[in-house]
Amino acid sequence: MNREKWGSLIWLGAGIGICIGTFNLSLGTMNNPGPGMFPFAAGAILAILSSILLFRSITSKEATTQEEPFFVSAGGARNAGLVLIALLAYAFSMDYLGFVISTTLFLAFLLWAVEPQRWYIVVFGSLFAALLAYTVFKVMLDTSLPAGLFGF
Repeated sequence: MNREKWGSLIWLGAGIGICIGTFNLSLGTMNNPGPGMFPFAAGAILAILSSILLFRSITSKEATTQEEPFFVSAGGARNAGLVLIALLAYAFSMDYLGFVISTTLFLAFLLWAVEPQRWYIVVFGSLFAALLAYTVFKVMLDTSLPAGLFGF
């Protein structure tokens, strides 16, 4: 099975998993959406798009006779592992460190380890992106974000 089929199967499973996970949340209605509406819609879109990709890869006439590796290089596998570890750390640290600090550290790690950038881009880029996200979600949209240890 080639990379396209494996990738679409993984994303199909993720989309279905997200949809199933949102059943514990209230979906609400279109006029009054609940907390599960956006994750459910995102999971459904992900599942639909990955199903289309899976169907196209199965029915494609460009079948390869030689098996392709899932990761093109060892660096790709390393980066995928680093991103998964960083996402887990980000999710678990959000309640303790708060949104701004967790997001800044997460983005700094991605800019430093996964896609290496110059130090000033890592520092200022991650700080700017975290503060911009905070401004959009907390100030403009008035959503609740984890405050963490320092209260912001």
